[in-house]
Amino acid sequence: MEAYLPTTWTGDLIHGGGGGLDGSLPNGNALWNSRQPLQDGSVFIGSNGGRSDPTGTGAGLTDNQTLTDYSYAAIGDTYAFGRAVVKSYYKIDPSYKYFVGCSRGGVEAAVAAETYPDNYDGVISQAPALPFLGFLIRAESQVASTAMSNDDWTKINNAYISQCDSLDGVTDGIVSNPSACKFDPTTLSSWSPDQLKAIKTLYSDMVLADGTTVAYKLGFGPQQLGYNGLNMYQAMASVGAAIAKYVVYKGTSYDPAAFNVDTDWQRLVTAAAPYHLEVDPAAVASFLKKGKKVLFYQGTDDAALSVDATANWYQQIASLAGASGANTQMRLFPGVGHCGYTGPTMKGPVQADMIGQLRNWVEKGVPPSELTASNVDSSGNVTLSRPICQLGKYPKYNGSGDPNQAQNFSCVPVGT
Repeated sequence: MEAYLPTTWTGDLIHGGGGGLDGSLPNGNALWNSRQPLQDGSVFIGSNGGRSDPTGTGAGLTDNQTLTDYSYAAIGDTYAFGRAVVKSYYKIDPSYKYFVGCSRGGVEAAVAAETYPDNYDGVISQAPALPFLGFLIRAESQVASTAMSNDDWTKINNAYISQCDSLDGVTDGIVSNPSACKFDPTTLSSWSPDQLKAIKTLYSDMVLADGTTVAYKLGFGPQQLGYNGLNMYQAMASVGAAIAKYVVYKGTSYDPAAFNVDTDWQRLVTAAAPYHLEVDPAAVASFLKKGKKVLFYQGTDDAALSVDATANWYQQIASLAGASGANTQMRLFPGVGHCGYTGPTMKGPVQADMIGQLRNWVEKGVPPSELTASNVDSSGNVTLSRPICQLGKYPKYNGSGDPNQAQNFSCVPVGT
């Protein structure tokens, strides 16, 4: 656990989440946000999720305590540590406490609201792997497949952009209206049976024999761009392999090629239950009913986690919260990858003050109405800006003016 303490403190505490399988300490200056906690005079705290695993292979996820720490307990321990450090150094408690995280950290933001609701005034869940078991079963399904090369993924991503770029009213290399896109990657090439299986699995919902959807389809972001020398497909499969090895099968015989969604789903649900790995939407809805705030953000080109899954989860907690559903919002960054990731074909605007939006809502009672994201060059000059619309809307070009400026776009309902 670590705490970063500013010389001039505003009174806020920001608890940062981890990523992947955790195992390393989150950097106090690496959140997906245009301004970092220390820049704004906030205390920042974080942990490695209860164990050291800087390679992110899942090593050590082998005993009950480690799995419990990874699931939720490390969040409570880190908060208690951070609050004690603040009280010792500044002699007073924090005025406001927030949790901010992306990917696994986005899940941890939801866990913070679910399991420790009295500790936080608001949370930001960015590109979360929710529902978590749905993410894990999809990742596990990818372990055995090696049919697709980076060139194959590039072909799909380029064709998607070419076909769907102009659906927001301007051709600029950014797909801002993915809901209107009818792209079908199976028609692109003479794919082999194994390639077709990989493509159909990734870009379709995973459904059990009884009709239950357990994981949602991914979007057409660039799978060829990933982490740690792996493409995105491989990187997610590595998480699935670790969970299968350490949690589901626990050292017994495991054959990825024998994956079956119905039988492996039941194994996963049973194995995960003792460790509280899944997040209860009703508990997060209760957090909203206390008047607390939850903000969701994700890039439309996220090739790691499903935007549809996040949207469904957000809508579920909003519905469960009733009138208090007004205490949560979800916004999408067009043309942006996982956790603000960018690359040759991801040209969308990344920088935005999401933490500032949460602060204004919690501390001043001003709900987010507009958010503009931008890209800047090495001199700090804005090269592109775009409105970041709430779920159900997309930024449509107004028909005139510089398409690199947000003022020339309007958030309009999907379907218009």
